[in-house]
Amino acid sequence: MERKTAGEQTGMGDFSISDVECRVVEYLSTEYEQCAALRDRELRRPLGMTLSQQERAGDALGVHAAAIHHGVVIACASIWNHSAAVTQIRQVAVEPELRGMGVGRIIMSFAEDRAMASGSRKALVHARCAVVPFYQRIGYRIEGEEFMEVGIPHRLMLKDL
Repeated sequence: MERKTAGEQTGMGDFSISDVECRVVEYLSTEYEQCAALRDRELRRPLGMTLSQQERAGDALGVHAAAIHHGVVIACASIWNHSAAVTQIRQVAVEPELRGMGVGRIIMSFAEDRAMASGSRKALVHARCAVVPFYQRIGYRIEGEEFMEVGIPHRLMLKDL
C-alpha cells in the first residue's frame, strides 16, 4: 500500500489552519508512530540516516506533541525538561507541503505552553542553520557559536517564556 502524503490525505484544497488540533500523544500510540515516521522522513533520511531503535526507546522519557489535521499528523515536536527552569524542544518536523502555512508556529506555541505549564522559564532548541530564521521570527535568539550535530551545522537558540 502506497503511503499518502498529508496533502493527499487531507486534501490541500481543504487545508485551514483553524482545523489543526495540537495535543500531547502517548508514546507508541498511533499518533506517536505517525510522528516518528514524519521525523524519520523529514529529519533523518535527508541526512542518509534513520531514526534508530535506541532513539525511539529514549522517546519513552519525553513528551510528544502533534499537530493533527483531519486525523493525520502534519507536524510534531518533542518536549524535554533540560533543567527545572529550561525545556528543550527537539525533533520539530512539519510536512513539507504545509511549511510556511503557520503549522510550525502552532506546534511550537503548543510545546512552549506545555513547557511553561511544567514550570520552565526558557525554551531552547538546537536549530539547523537552515531554519534559524523561522525560530528568530517566533522569538528565539541565537546563543553561542555554530556547532555540528548529526553531521550538519546548528545554532543553540533560546526564548524566554
